[in-house]
Amino acid sequence: FPSHDMKGNEGGSRGAQNSSASNQKSESSALESSIQEGNDDSITRAAQAALGKNSNDVQALNALGVVQYRKGHWAGANFMFDRVLKIDPRNVQAHNNKGLVALAKKENREAILEFRKALEIDPSSGVASANIGSLYLQNGDYNKAYIALEVAHKKLFRDPKVLNNYAIAAAAVGKG
Repeated sequence: FPSHDMKGNEGGSRGAQNSSASNQKSESSALESSIQEGNDDSITRAAQAALGKNSNDVQALNALGVVQYRKGHWAGANFMFDRVLKIDPRNVQAHNNKGLVALAKKENREAILEFRKALEIDPSSGVASANIGSLYLQNGDYNKAYIALEVAHKKLFRDPKVLNNYAIAAAAVGKG
C-alpha cells in the first residue's frame, strides 16, 4: 500500500522552447536515464538542467516532486505537482502523485479525490486504478476495490501487489 509507487518519468515533457530539438532530446534523455537509475541526486541535477532550458518542463517538475516525496517533504512535493497542474491541468501523473502525498499524510479523502481526478482524465490508468483500489481495499469497500483493481490488473498484471490486492477483492465479492 499504495499498490503502485510514483515514478518521476510519468507526465511527459513539454520540451525546451528555447533550444534545439537535439538539446531537448539530450536533456530529456539525461533525465529519463537518471529516473531509471533511481538516484535522487542524479535526478535532481538532470531535472534542474532541464528546467534551466525550459522552466515549464513537466517531466522535470514531476521528477523533482517525486524526489521531495521520497525525502518526506510533502509540501515541496505538492508544490512541484501543483506547478505541473498549472501547466497541464489534465496531467494524470501529477494528480496520482498528489494522491500519494495525501496518503502519506494520512489524508485518505484527499487521496481518493486526486486518484478520481486522474481516473476522470484517463479511466484506463492502471497506476491510479491500483492506488485507489488498494485504498478502497484498506477501507473495506470491496466492491469499489474490485472494480478499480480489475482495471489495474489488466494494465499491471505482473505487479505482485496489484495481483494480491485484486485476488483479495475478487474473493471478498465472490468472484475469486
